[in-house]
Order: sequence, then C-alpha cells, then structure tokens
Amino acid sequence: MKPKTIFKHWASLLAAGSLATLSGLAAELKPETLVPKDAFAVLTIPHFPNAKAAFWRDPFVRLFQDAAMKNFTKQIKSAWESIALRGMEEQWDLRLGEYAALLNGQLTLALFLDANPTKPRPDFDVLLALDGGGKSAQLKTRLKDLRKQFSDAGWTLRPMTFPKGTFHQLRWNDESEAPLEEAWASLLLRKVVFGQADSLFLASTKASLIERALANAGKEAGAASLSSQPAFRQIHSRRLRQSYAYGWLNFAKLYKIIEGQTRNLDRQFAENPLIPPPSKMLQSLGLDGLQSLSLHLRKLEGGSMVEFAMAVPKEDRRGLFEWIALAEKDCLPLPRVPDDVASFSRVRLNIGRLWENLEEICG
Repeated sequence: MKPKTIFKHWASLLAAGSLATLSGLAAELKPETLVPKDAFAVLTIPHFPNAKAAFWRDPFVRLFQDAAMKNFTKQIKSAWESIALRGMEEQWDLRLGEYAALLNGQLTLALFLDANPTKPRPDFDVLLALDGGGKSAQLKTRLKDLRKQFSDAGWTLRPMTFPKGTFHQLRWNDESEAPLEEAWASLLLRKVVFGQADSLFLASTKASLIERALANAGKEAGAASLSSQPAFRQIHSRRLRQSYAYGWLNFAKLYKIIEGQTRNLDRQFAENPLIPPPSKMLQSLGLDGLQSLSLHLRKLEGGSMVEFAMAVPKEDRRGLFEWIALAEKDCLPLPRVPDDVASFSRVRLNIGRLWENLEEICG
C-alpha cells in the first residue's frame, strides 16, 4: 500500500473522531478526568468552541481582520488554502472544513510509556479522544464507511466488545510488508483500537487504555484518572485549570528513561579518556530536579496569555536551573527613574555566581 493511501485512511480515522458526541455522562467529561492516571504527556483543547472564540477575539488576530490588513490577509489565506489545505485534502481525499464545524468538545492526545526492562528502548502508546457534540448518527455512519475503507485497503478489523460499546481492532494483514518507514510501521502495526462508546470517540494503540478511559468516564470504583496524579494535579490547579489549550509533560518519568540510556553510553565511552561519562554530564545539568513542563493558553480581559512553566522545587535547583534562577531581591524602580515612564523592568543578576554555575555545569 502506498504511503498516500495509508495517510488517507488514518486522516479519515482522525476526522471521523470529530463527529463523536458527548451526551449524558460523557457530556461533563474533562481531559483530566478521562485520561488514565499514568499518562506522561497530554496535549489538549478542553473545549474546542471556547478555544476558537478566544482565538478570534485575540487582539493580535483581530489586527489581521482590520480593513487596512485586508489585502495582506487575503494573500495569506489564499496561500494557506492552495498550498496546505488543498494539498491535504487531495492527499487524504478529505474535506477538512466539513469536519472542523463538527468538533464541539474536547480534543485530547495523551502519551504513555511502556518501559519494559527486557527491551532496549521503551514503547510509547497513544490515546486519542474527540468530542463533536450532538452528531452521534453521523459518527455511526462515518465509522461504518471508514471500516469498509480500511478493509478494502488491506487491513484486518476485529470487533471488540467493551461494556460501553463496540470497538474494532485494526491490523495490517502482512506485517512483513511495512506500509511506511520503520518508525511509522512500529506504531501502525500495533493493533490500533478505535470506535464509539456511548457518545465518546476513542482511539488507542493499546486496548487496555480504552478500557481504563471508559472506566474513568463511568466513574467506576477503582478507576484512576490524570487528576489523581500528584505531579499533574499540582500544576493543573495552579496554571492549567482556566486554560483553553494546554500541554503537559511529566519530565521526571521521562528522565528515568534518559538516565538509563546514559548509563549504557557510559560503558561505550569508558575507554575514551577525552569524553567524560555521559551520566555525569547529565547529572551536572540538574535535570533530575525537573518534575514537569507545561505550556498553556489562557483568555484574559484584553487578549490572551501564553505561559511556559517548569516545575522545579527550590531545594532541587541545580545546574541549569540554579543558573537561570533570579535572585529574590528588591526590583523596584531606581530613584533616578522618573514617575511618568510608560514601562519599566529591572533584573538583578550576579554575574560572578552565574560564571561559577556555568563552570560547575561544564565540569
């Protein structure tokens, strides 16, 4: 099968998810209550219509809607439609505009680590959840057509019945013939499961993730969602709760994998006196103190705010984080600054201490 055909069917699968609906129980689901607890990365738009409205109200976006920017905006729009949209539609045989209007809830992508000690590299699993709001009939029809497309293209679909719905497991018929390059093939050939439960569309590379997401949706006893993970709960309550889009990464979990890989590199470079042990270089950076990373977009009264945050406890700030941390000292305007200035900023840096930290990092 040609890559073009593969991408066409996979794009159809993602687009079909935008037809899913969240009624009844699923209508109140949020990403943090749906995604299983052990996710190490999440990228989500909790409510697509709200995010879209906030985007079009942003002052920077409204600047391009001004009459003075009409010709420039028209050229940008024309280039985007002719090069990007039309190209994707021809490549995937889709009409993206038809699906965009049907996405009326959350759009969430979550990643999971399967760190099997018997394997040289960890496996990554994916969970996709989409909400279309009030389009269950269209979803049923679209999924029926989609299953036929996959079957005609050489894929095997095995029905799987879950307590809250019927899903299908997707598998390439001949695993000896990778449909795409190795990286994509390793993902596509892992028995992807997709379908509709109640009014929620889910797709995953692991059936157990579907089961656990459904358990979270039903608030079953013993179910654990991302909101119960301490590392996520802390940053979510402080920064992500009011965001209309955000991404989060549990770096501490990822660091354990990186640390194991650097120990393997230590053995490779053990005989080379010119190269310090990679594990010591990694430790000197202070990355072991970094708990998580987050990026979020939030609507403000006068526009939008984009914020990037690193969760590093004060007592664990070493290496890079000690280097970039600002001293907690008085930053009020100096006496010589007049009282009618329009803007003022002041940063106090200890250059000597910065140099000492840099020497420590470099060893």
